[in-house]
Amino acid sequence: DSPAPTPSSWGPETDEHQFVWGDDMYMAIPLPARMTAAGLDDAGGTYARFVATQHALLASHLKPTPREGGGLFWHGRDAKSGAPSCCKWGRANGWAMMTHVETLSALSASNAPFAKEALAAARQIFFRHATAIAAVQNTSDGRWHQLLDNTTMWLETSATAMFTVALVRGVDAGWLAGPPFNPGLARAWEGLQRVIHASGYVAGMCDGFGIHSSPADYQGCKQLYGKSQPGLGSVLKAAVLLAGRKLGAALALHYSDSTTTRSRAR
Repeated sequence: DSPAPTPSSWGPETDEHQFVWGDDMYMAIPLPARMTAAGLDDAGGTYARFVATQHALLASHLKPTPREGGGLFWHGRDAKSGAPSCCKWGRANGWAMMTHVETLSALSASNAPFAKEALAAARQIFFRHATAIAAVQNTSDGRWHQLLDNTTMWLETSATAMFTVALVRGVDAGWLAGPPFNPGLARAWEGLQRVIHASGYVAGMCDGFGIHSSPADYQGCKQLYGKSQPGLGSVLKAAVLLAGRKLGAALALHYSDSTTTRSRAR
């Protein structure tokens, strides 16, 4: 519960590796999570245990303490001093949200004796984070702000795409209930479509960006399409997932109509 660090606290990483970043969740967990989901874990659940343990540990560093309040994750935390970074950056929360569903996918597939309990704990982390994310969506545009809890900030595309990916997967897998989240997903896709140009250019994506010391730094982040491949990849993934949903609904309707027609023919 220390106060926010001074600007000098967020300099280059040191050999002590004391800074925990939101980005770290996605850099560390998806590979062993996907190996678990693919059935490549051992009988003792070595990969699954790593995934469950690291997910819970990283979330505990990044989510606010009771004294700090709120459910949105910090961009980072100094694990040595316990002080959070200044701000709750959209894309850092996006990395975490996508990691939640990778974790849940792995633990759902695992037969390890601890997996069921770990799955329930990870699902709670995801639900609380998703609920906090949904509450700060810009409902007129459909996207989320560069700093999630600061509506004076510009609307950021990569975080919106990441949230869309995580929420679609969460709802479709049954880890989240559809009614509270589907309307926001529809708005998010409307917002994303408005910034995808016919040429393929996608607007409103923050450049690669480290932890900074003030909201003004985040406001000034360059919006460089060519240097935000993670953001672009998430836009593509969101489009593919939503297209799959639309195709699935169309096939279901076609099957239902065909069944009804055959029934009447009898």
